[in-house]
Amino acid sequence: MSSKLTKGLLIAAGVLVIVGLGVFALVKNGKIGATSMSGSKGVASLGNAGWYSGEPVTRGGNGTQYGYVNDIKDGFPTDVNIARISMGLKHALAIDYSNHIYAWGTADKSETLNGKPINTIVKPYQVSTSTFSQIAAGYYHSLAIDTNYNKVYSWGYNGNGELGNGNYNNSGKLIEVKGLPKPKLIIAGAGTSFAITTDGVYAWGDNHLGQLGIGSKITNSSVPVKVKLPTNKIFDTIDSDSNYQIALSNDKQVYTWDSQHTTPTLVTGFSRPIYEVQAGNGYYLASDYDGQLWIWGVTTVFSNTSGAKEEKSPIKFPGAPAIVNMDAGGQNIIVYTKDRQFLIAGRNRAGEAGPYQLWTTDMSDYNKITSFIQIYETKDKCQGGCLAQSRYNQLKNIKDYSVGPLGSIFIRN
Repeated sequence: MSSKLTKGLLIAAGVLVIVGLGVFALVKNGKIGATSMSGSKGVASLGNAGWYSGEPVTRGGNGTQYGYVNDIKDGFPTDVNIARISMGLKHALAIDYSNHIYAWGTADKSETLNGKPINTIVKPYQVSTSTFSQIAAGYYHSLAIDTNYNKVYSWGYNGNGELGNGNYNNSGKLIEVKGLPKPKLIIAGAGTSFAITTDGVYAWGDNHLGQLGIGSKITNSSVPVKVKLPTNKIFDTIDSDSNYQIALSNDKQVYTWDSQHTTPTLVTGFSRPIYEVQAGNGYYLASDYDGQLWIWGVTTVFSNTSGAKEEKSPIKFPGAPAIVNMDAGGQNIIVYTKDRQFLIAGRNRAGEAGPYQLWTTDMSDYNKITSFIQIYETKDKCQGGCLAQSRYNQLKNIKDYSVGPLGSIFIRN
């Protein structure tokens, strides 16, 4: 998602500056750079293809829609240059270098802002003629900041108050989030929204498990409320997935909050300063300045042992290579390594780990990937069968990526 759904961008004078967690230049703690690709061929998706293209959703057999990278060819103007992407549960957002937002995916809760009937599948289209500086896709809602960094806008599902406009009605059009100071960064979680502002951190939406970080739970909020930060702390970035929130302060300390701790709580045990954090469904991730990946929380999906497994404190991710950056969504993790490989690990319920699982003859289920493997794409979209490894190429030349619970999206170089 998020994931994933939480990274911000600033576009100015033709230069893209990552405000939060950067990946474009593939250097630590942000990047400055620009993509040069144009047209819809620059965006691709891995995982369940059915939600964005209208293609049938099937498992097994030739021509399966699971498990390979698909170029998103229709919907974008031919001359568009995509700068940034954000993945939701079953919808995605993109912003181009002219500061226009595009959306595609399911429309059952208005998250793609198409105003069409329930379960309509749409192709990428321009959301508004207005211009914006940041985007964030949550599970069923979306957020954006205007180009002057004065206002936050939202649309989509609002059953938890995640649109922040004072009511709980879904919206198929952009609405302004009420009562926010000037925003700097937006984060869209499962049913919760966050904004880092000039006056601290604000949250709104689902709070039944303490997601808002206000010291209580159960009561949702349809308007922004101030997160109770530790004294004299400034948060540079936040990530949120399901009921798990994580933040990195400007002095490189890590804080989390969830159903056990309903205000940001310091996490210790790292051997080196942390430069990037991510939240998944049930677990937390952090990477340090040596490229070491750390994980804690419910780690069952990344374990070869039987039964549930939980790490109370951060541990080094078993077998993880040295990484440059990462993104997590649901129970899936993608990392970009120091030796310039894109690797994935996770549950793989919808072929999120790519055609690796299609190499086996048993296609009755998609097994979890407990250690990082390479991401591949098919050469011929499985025409004539998907089982031969020779049909795949390793995924390369990616400028940006965003991970969600059911798949990922990429910007090709």
